Amino acid sequence: MNAAHPIVIGAADLPLHWGKVPEWLLPIMKRMARAVIDVMLIEWGEDTLLERLGNPFWFQGLSNIIGMDWNSSGSTTVLISILRQVLKPDDGLAVVGGKGRMATATPSELRNLGKEFDLDIEGLIQASKLAARVDSSLLLDGHQLYAWGKPRHLWRGWGGGNTLNI
Repeated sequence: MNAAHPIVIGAADLPLHWGKVPEWLLPIMKRMARAVIDVMLIEWGEDTLLERLGNPFWFQGLSNIIGMDWNSSGSTTVLISILRQVLKPDDGLAVVGGKGRMATATPSELRNLGKEFDLDIEGLIQASKLAARVDSSLLLDGHQLYAWGKPRHLWRGWGGGNTLNI
């Protein structure tokens, strides 16, 4: 991404649905997500994978590819959860945060990642808290943040930007 020519990502409106992914589908979704991530890392590397995860349309498409064939707000929460489980430090990427208690656990998750990566953890925690405040106060116009996932590119110690706010 060039600062002079930023990529306009856009927005996606998804209806709010209740319910859960069937238990039998979750292992399949994890295997599919792992396969897509492996191919992307081999073909394009960590930077492109992170760029794609920051694009709401690509993110929704990945959700559909791995088996979530309904387009709803729940698909974002499910995909963040699956990515948290399938991305490993060896990938150079990690996902922290999420919905409810997972969102409030972000600082401790970042501290745990500090054991794996040489990062400015306190700086990331501060940036994470500021991003949540900005999201809740400015971008969402007073609405509470539903899910807050933080795909973090950790390869070579880079820990900036690309917050996925849903």
